[in-house]
Amino acid sequence: MSKKHFIFFAWIISCIAMFVSLYYSEILEEEPCFLCWYQRISLFPLTIFLGVALYKEMLDIFAYTIAFPFFGMIFSGYQVILQEFPKIAHQNVCTLEEGGCAKKVLMFGYISLPVLSFIGSFLIGAFLLLSSVKKFSE
Repeated sequence: MSKKHFIFFAWIISCIAMFVSLYYSEILEEEPCFLCWYQRISLFPLTIFLGVALYKEMLDIFAYTIAFPFFGMIFSGYQVILQEFPKIAHQNVCTLEEGGCAKKVLMFGYISLPVLSFIGSFLIGAFLLLSSVKKFSE
């Protein structure tokens, strides 16, 4: 596989994640909490950056994009911890009320959106890391 393939896979995952996020907020009218917004901030630019990198064949984009999935994993991981252990949530950090970070929105009936966000950010980061390996320079 080439660098372009890995960047393409990262871009596809970021596009799917962006559309799922927008579907839940705009179509199903689920109000995103502030941690969801931080996850979006770390996700939405990747869709543009990776798409432009593919279009212009600028395949050395690792250094410019790796921080985005890293921060996405931090915010989504923190939200997963808040959802699974609500007693550690401080009132000034995240609310436990309706629409707060502790509200679980399940996809496929059993997996929460922050878990999907963590998995997506991890996969994007992994594909970006693979695209930076010298072995895949062709």
